[in-house]
Amino acid sequence: MSLNFTLRNFKPQDLDAVIHINLTCLPENYTPSFYMSHYENFPKAFYVAEANGRIIGYVMSRVERGLSNHKPISVVK
Repeated sequence: MSLNFTLRNFKPQDLDAVIHINLTCLPENYTPSFYMSHYENFPKAFYVAEANGRIIGYVMSRVERGLSNHKPISVVK
């Protein structure tokens, strides 16, 4: 099965569709202000997938600076 869709930058009018997808597909839920804050701070890192004029998915990303809390892993043979 082939699905044709377009990836494009998120627009504020996409918010309701993004929230609906999140509520339907994921166990964690976020407030509208969470999404809008991400959009305002990282506008080039928030995309929606659109098919036939309908939002069918979304991707949010960001770059975090600084050191992580992860410890090095050693392999012993």
